[in-house]
Amino acid sequence: MAELEQVKAKHCNKNIATYSQDANIFIPEFCRKLKHLDRAVVLLDPFSTQLEWNTLAPIARSEKIDLWLLFPISVILRMTPKHGAKIKPEWKETLGQMVGHQRLGKSTIQTCHPKDPDGPLFLFYFAVSSRSPKARGLASKVSKDILAKHNT
Repeated sequence: MAELEQVKAKHCNKNIATYSQDANIFIPEFCRKLKHLDRAVVLLDPFSTQLEWNTLAPIARSEKIDLWLLFPISVILRMTPKHGAKIKPEWKETLGQMVGHQRLGKSTIQTCHPKDPDGPLFLFYFAVSSRSPKARGLASKVSKDILAKHNT
């Protein structure tokens, strides 16, 4: 958060706001308040299993937000069975909230387990909610530039 605040201070002529709140509560309200010409970039770095799949729906519906999501894939890998075993009942609700209950099928679970046992702890996703080809093109260019600079 401190680094984001430094970026904000460095670009004080820009409309930059930072928030450190429960995304499940903040995001729907934030999306409702967006005006016609507003655009936003949202960075979500959820703690463990705290981000609910339904929280992402208002972002998609807004058509105004570019989303960067640091997704804790290691948490899902620890909670999901390998080799066709059943999900433990105590984890099923949590997993359903994270990936969407309708997505919690066998094919989803099988694709979660990489062949490498030392796989990633997080996946970094970028998503564009705008339907505008111009906005999508610009967001794609910016995201590729950012990833190219930091991909080692």
